[in-house]
Amino acid sequence: MVDGHAGLLQASSSFWDLLIVNRMLPRIGGLALVKALRETCVQTPVLFLTSLDGIEDRVEGLRAGGDDYLIKPFSVAELSARVEAVVRRCRPPGGAQYMQLEDLCLDSLARRATRSPQILSLTPREFKILEYMKRFAGQVVTMCQSSNDLR
Repeated sequence: MVDGHAGLLQASSSFWDLLIVNRMLPRIGGLALVKALRETCVQTPVLFLTSLDGIEDRVEGLRAGGDDYLIKPFSVAELSARVEAVVRRCRPPGGAQYMQLEDLCLDSLARRATRSPQILSLTPREFKILEYMKRFAGQVVTMCQSSNDLR
């Protein structure tokens, strides 16, 4: 990415397995970028990769929503191992709690839908239908299948 603003736009409008974020980005710093993503329900794992090496810097990065923190200079082998570990740790067991498409986010456990940054007021039935539509987005679903699944 050229700057934090472009990174924020790309990270919040596409699906990624992992984001590698530098703390010192122009326009929007890495901390602000990750905080903004977390506030809009983007749960993509984040690995900070930066030259800021103080304990306070690392703690601040993790508390801002980072999942790991690697200090420059680094070995490619260590970066690769950390990427694998973060992706493995952050993969939800038995399906995702959060589903996101552009600025719409569904939290299946809290039964809450948000459309950046507004919470949507939905009945349980409406939430179930929206969750179903997001789960099968881009797929053909027969009327019979959907009516059986949505009972």
